[in-house]
Amino acid sequence: MRKSLKNSFKNAYKGLVQAIFQQSHMFYLMIIITLVIVFFLNLRISYTEWLILFLALALPVITELFNTAFEVIVDHLSPHYNPSVKLAKDIAAGAVLASLATTTLITTTIFLHRIFRPAPYLLPIEHKIIKLMSGLFLLFASLGILRVLGNRKRNIGKIIDGKTALAFFLTLSLFFLSNNLLILIVMCSLSFLLFLPQIGNRHQLREASFGSLLGVFISLFLFLVV
Repeated sequence: MRKSLKNSFKNAYKGLVQAIFQQSHMFYLMIIITLVIVFFLNLRISYTEWLILFLALALPVITELFNTAFEVIVDHLSPHYNPSVKLAKDIAAGAVLASLATTTLITTTIFLHRIFRPAPYLLPIEHKIIKLMSGLFLLFASLGILRVLGNRKRNIGKIIDGKTALAFFLTLSLFFLSNNLLILIVMCSLSFLLFLPQIGNRHQLREASFGSLLGVFISLFLFLVV
């Protein structure tokens, strides 16, 4: 039976969350991504450098996801100690280390290049696009951090709905990007549709409410404060 697009995204999101839960260094990677983006938002770098920075930050995350999936498969197929399996896992871990080293090299190079020689100011539309992309990274990192903290302590992460957070972040961000009131109305209508299935369930409604607040906060922070 062919999987629906909705189920495919749902399973992919579930796998992403499990990777963050199972791998403690993924949690710290989310924190590092957040700090790096906030830092560079206060440093004048070019539009091209921003795109390179986003690719560099995504590289270790993607590599770690592949490494986690590889380890799960290997541990299932070979639960007992095997020198060849250990070597394979060490090589996969080495790929993660190489990606982190590459990211560190790229971010350091951009920083050293621009710390004493700031780039020309971005065009207004470029500045808004960078904030939109930065917001997506920050939203992803924030959800990962909150879920891990909630799983360890007070279930904070379990009352944050990622889909609602993304919907409301995009709603406000696209409005700031276009300055079109019609887009705001249409996007708000689509976002509030996410609440309809949650109304009958108190816990789901709470998750959607906290998710919407997170999305709105990140959007307002980027477009009105930074």
